[in-house]
Amino acid sequence: MAVWPHFTDVGRDSVGFDVIVRQIVMLAIAIAVGFAAVKTRYLEADIRSALSRVIVRITLPCLIVASLTGTELSAQLLQNALIVYGVALAGMALLYGINYAVGKLLGLVGPTHTIHALASSFGNVSFLGYPLLLALFGETGLFYGVVFTFANDTLLWTFGVFVLSRDSGMRGKKALKNLINPSTVSFALAILMLVLRLRFPPVIHETLQGIGDLTTYLSMLFIGMTLATIPLRNIYRKYGIYVSVAIKMLLAPIGLILLLGLTGLDETAAAVIVLELAMPAPTMVSILAHEYHSDTQYAAEFMFVTTIASLATLPLCYYLFTLWF
Repeated sequence: MAVWPHFTDVGRDSVGFDVIVRQIVMLAIAIAVGFAAVKTRYLEADIRSALSRVIVRITLPCLIVASLTGTELSAQLLQNALIVYGVALAGMALLYGINYAVGKLLGLVGPTHTIHALASSFGNVSFLGYPLLLALFGETGLFYGVVFTFANDTLLWTFGVFVLSRDSGMRGKKALKNLINPSTVSFALAILMLVLRLRFPPVIHETLQGIGDLTTYLSMLFIGMTLATIPLRNIYRKYGIYVSVAIKMLLAPIGLILLLGLTGLDETAAAVIVLELAMPAPTMVSILAHEYHSDTQYAAEFMFVTTIASLATLPLCYYLFTLWF
């Protein structure tokens, strides 16, 4: 239970901060390897699509199933999951409203304004979020992370696609079908197994876990390779992106820390909400921008700047979280 305020547990705070800094540094190195591989033409950028499919269709589902089936399901866990889902929806909706207004104030128009509002609301909650949460909080943290991702995808593939298709004159008829994907199916399978108290034989569980463990570094390589394809010319002039970094990745998480600290919410669930909300812009916004003929350049630049910024903002947000919980 949260204590308000809480500054006495300095030892634990220091250890927790060291853990996330170490994890961020490791992920940053893996991102740098992918970035360098493409920039030096050691690897072709075209292999990203195949790498992405391996992650999304094989390693990530294995990670979800293997990790979650090792979790003990309880009434408290389910209650916390519902809270995570509700707060996630509310948080992203609020971020969209704020950044939509900020985009207007900055003079952004048309597709650029739409991409700004969307990229400022959603986050890289799976490719970057899952490895970080698993390292910090184990299977329980990953469980809450998957719940948050489901909330993220619910909004992105409904409201997000609607906004993009409205701007482009297209219709997002297939948007709801995207909610049924390997991640959500594996999540449903894991929950069913937990409810029925089913377990894989050790040899199968360990195999799935081994394949799932590939997700962390494959995801970081993918992010690095993607960042390497983004042209950096004039990116420093995109002031809206830097404003979004301040709002989405600092001010909003800090406000959430203060709010959740008063609720007595489970510490792990609260930390997952804060860190997932503070994640950089997702790759999927760039993909959707291309599909719906929106501002793909701005979406790519947004992802680049926020991903680089997250290497500093995520440890800071976690450190501030430990001061209050």
